[in-house]
Amino acid sequence: MFRNGLTVVKFGSSVLRREDDLPVVVVEIARWLGSEQYVLAVVSAFGNTTEELFKRASAYGEPTNEEAVTRLVATGEEEAAALLALALAGAGIGAKLLGPEQIRLVAEGAPLDARLCGVSAERIWSAFTQSEVVVVPGFIARTARGSTVLLGRGGSDLTALVSGA
Repeated sequence: MFRNGLTVVKFGSSVLRREDDLPVVVVEIARWLGSEQYVLAVVSAFGNTTEELFKRASAYGEPTNEEAVTRLVATGEEEAAALLALALAGAGIGAKLLGPEQIRLVAEGAPLDARLCGVSAERIWSAFTQSEVVVVPGFIARTARGSTVLLGRGGSDLTALVSGA
């Protein structure tokens, strides 16, 4: 189905406090679909998940293996994005779940506070040939060499801004 435009919606931890909040997000996405918009949903981890994952990492001492920390913390956004895609499917709304590597969301710099360098708008738009909703985890990106990095404070907001451009 051809739609009139793209709406980028970012669901942060203040909206997604816990998994039980997913139905509210599904209703919001359905509302945008009803206005003939494609929807790109950028998702943060649930509630305090990010802080809890950092705390778990630090339980093993001062984190010197930043790659392991970034991979652990990234699971929060990955989990929330996957569960949103499943909740949408359960409501009869198909969604394409894409990771940062699939949309070429590239960043450089410190692994725990990297800077976004680019994204492939073409890859995002091509996903809309398969589904009217695309779900992307925020806050995480990949380096040019494929390593996982975190985007620091406001990283999910940056993901939404860059991905919708």
